[in-house]
Amino acid sequence: MSGKRTLGLVVGVALVACGSETPGSETPSESSPTTAQAPAAESSSASTEGPRDGGAPEVARILLEPSEPIGGDEISLRFDLQDPDGDPVETQIDWYVNRQLYSEDGGTTLGTDELLENSEIYVVIRASDGQHDVLRQSGTIFLRNAPPVITAIEISPQKPTGTQTLVAETRVSDREGNDPKVEFQWILNGAPIPGEHGSTLQPGKTKRGDRVSVSAAAIDAARGPELTSDEVEIGNSPPEIKSKPSTALAGPTLYRYEIQAEDPDGDRPLRYDLVDGPDGMSVDLVSGLVEWEIPSDASGTIPIEVAVRDPYGGEERQAYVLELNWQDVSDKDEKSDSASDSSASDSDSKSDSESDSVSESESDEAASPGNLDEEAPDTDE
Repeated sequence: MSGKRTLGLVVGVALVACGSETPGSETPSESSPTTAQAPAAESSSASTEGPRDGGAPEVARILLEPSEPIGGDEISLRFDLQDPDGDPVETQIDWYVNRQLYSEDGGTTLGTDELLENSEIYVVIRASDGQHDVLRQSGTIFLRNAPPVITAIEISPQKPTGTQTLVAETRVSDREGNDPKVEFQWILNGAPIPGEHGSTLQPGKTKRGDRVSVSAAAIDAARGPELTSDEVEIGNSPPEIKSKPSTALAGPTLYRYEIQAEDPDGDRPLRYDLVDGPDGMSVDLVSGLVEWEIPSDASGTIPIEVAVRDPYGGEERQAYVLELNWQDVSDKDEKSDSASDSSASDSDSKSDSESDSVSESESDEAASPGNLDEEAPDTDE
């Protein structure tokens, strides 16, 4: 094998000096640095000339396809071969990667699954008719970056409503192990939603009955192909109770609470219902007004649950409790009234006592000699 390679190198130098035949326009120029690395071509053998020595085999139009392969592609070799004498010609195809022999006598195809991005690839063809050996080299092609690929995409949740955030979930494959960026496009009823290129679609963009899908492409040095998810249909959104239960009385024994509700889909009419509550409590079907005339013997904890429904079966419930302590309040009132009466009585007694004291003092002062009027002396004496 070493003698054969030495012979090829010597002949190759002679061919370059003599301007020997090179591949056509399908290959790079003669100045390609890879040309110097390939084994040189032998234009003729050293055998004695015979009557059938009409010339060496001719190898022309060497093509590697695709001309711009990406990682994972299979590269194919095509070339024209003929012998002037019609002699049978044997060929050997050697593939070179990064100027190093990669596959000796590897045939007309080369897989690139194990090659790296930007690898330099060319072939050397050895042709022999038994009397002449020739070498021809292809042009060099470069293995481009394999774009990342979205292998799966779906929307979660799969049965959403208009009040839920939609999330696009993807699986990405990148041959080079890069971390590609993923770009999304949300689609509503078959039309792209302007500006929606993130992995989520926020509530408020859809309503009941809308059809939503999302497409995605992964991007690193190259942009991968787009993949579109299956459509999901936006389901009915239940109404929402916005009010808080009342804990105040509308009268001495009357409880009222007006339920206030909204429907995200704008559905009308909404209907109200009492799911759980004490005897005598009612809810107006249309207005949502809760009323209860509280009986005198009612006390303790009273569980209550109300509901609102839309025409499409959407429902929301609200549960709460009332704490009734009317007896305790009554006892406090009686104690308060008793204290008030006692205070008033004490005040009256104190006032009467002070009044009596004042009267007695005034009486004593009137009876005092000093307070009595003295008679005038008889001046005639």
